[in-house]
Order: sequence, then C-alpha cells, then structure tokens
Amino acid sequence: MDNRWLNLLMTYGWLIAALVVSFLWGKRSGDIHRIDNDRHPRWTYFFESVSNFVGSFAGWCCAYALVVRINGAGPDLRSLNGVDIFLFLAATLGISGRFAETIHRFIDAMGSFIGALAKKVVA
Repeated sequence: MDNRWLNLLMTYGWLIAALVVSFLWGKRSGDIHRIDNDRHPRWTYFFESVSNFVGSFAGWCCAYALVVRINGAGPDLRSLNGVDIFLFLAATLGISGRFAETIHRFIDAMGSFIGALAKKVVA
C-alpha cells in the first residue's frame, strides 16, 4: 500500500468509523420507531434516522475533541476542566446513539419546569 494512503487512513480513520457507525445508528433508530406505514408517516422515519445520525456523529466529534484535549494536557492533566466533562458525556451519549433522545427529553423537562414556575409566579 502506498504510504500516502496509509497516512490518510491514519489521519481520517476516526472520521470514516464515525460516519459508518452514525449511519448504522440512524438506520437502526428509524427501524425501531416505525410501527407501520399507515399510522406512521415516512417523514417520521426520516426524522428519527437523521436525528440519530447527527447525534451519533456529534458524539464522535466530541470524542475526538476530548482525545485532542487530553493529549495536549500533559502528563498531570491539570488543564482539564468542566468542558472536558461535558465532552465526555456528549461523546458517551452520542456514540451510544442516545444524544438526540437525551436532548429531546431535556427540552421537555425544561418546558415542564418553566410551566410549573410560571404557575407559581402567577398564582
């Protein structure tokens, strides 16, 4: 194999793996949420697939950013902070295919919290 191709594979191998795994997570989520074609429109299948593909790819990108930050932190890891905790959580949720679902539930919870807070303030 030519050395140039090996260097490209070593440099962008994570990107290829991220795209393949993200595509598979997206396909899987669309299949899981499809009940039947009469009651479940095709756009929801497309939405679930794209949503989980983007969430998984975002997780892979967060994992890459975390690895870069850890490599640059030095042996004592003193420069790591709260951003790295967020990157770790986002990478874990994204790679496992749960990032989009978690964001959706977080938004629903914030809406419920703001609604309850508004009822307390008005009453």
